[in-house]
Amino acid sequence: VFGFSESVEYLPGGQKIIVDLFKETLAALERLVPTLGGDEAALADIAQVHVRLAEAYSPGYPVSLNEPALGRSHAEKALALIEQVWPSQKSDTNFSRYARRAYAVLASAESDAGNKEKAVALSRRALELAEQALAAAPAGSDLLLLRGSVTAGYLSLAIVLDDNGVGLGLHEEAMQLYQAARTSAIAEMGMTAEMTA
Repeated sequence: VFGFSESVEYLPGGQKIIVDLFKETLAALERLVPTLGGDEAALADIAQVHVRLAEAYSPGYPVSLNEPALGRSHAEKALALIEQVWPSQKSDTNFSRYARRAYAVLASAESDAGNKEKAVALSRRALELAEQALAAAPAGSDLLLLRGSVTAGYLSLAIVLDDNGVGLGLHEEAMQLYQAARTSAIAEMGMTAEMTA
């Protein structure tokens, strides 16, 4: 479902098709949950579908359907599931990436609503999870993808702290995070160079 959605997302009417597909997938997964005996991998899959729906409905995302209340609702449902299954699923690279994305959607919604402190708390938690996922990555994981999530986490938190005068005005902490993002991005470039050598 995820691969197909990325191939049609930008076609005319594609986002509506994707949303319908994700809604059907979500309904099917939720029907299965009672029969799975608390399978946390299945709950992680449901969380990921909620993240994709949250992004599809949230303003500021490419080809968004611009329904912020639905975006927030799906992000909140995703976060509840993410926190529930995080201890057992944090070593799953794709799941950890979706966890950061879920927090980013809700942090953006809070920032847009003027709730900067909530946006900062959500951004801090997103970064914390990204760092945990990188530290917990088993051998053979896509470390470049995980490092990219950490870099994005530093940058997202720095922006909401600073945000050119519309954030919390914590410029010193923001600068430290910008520096951490730079260091992390340099590490990404080093990893890429090793892969292509």
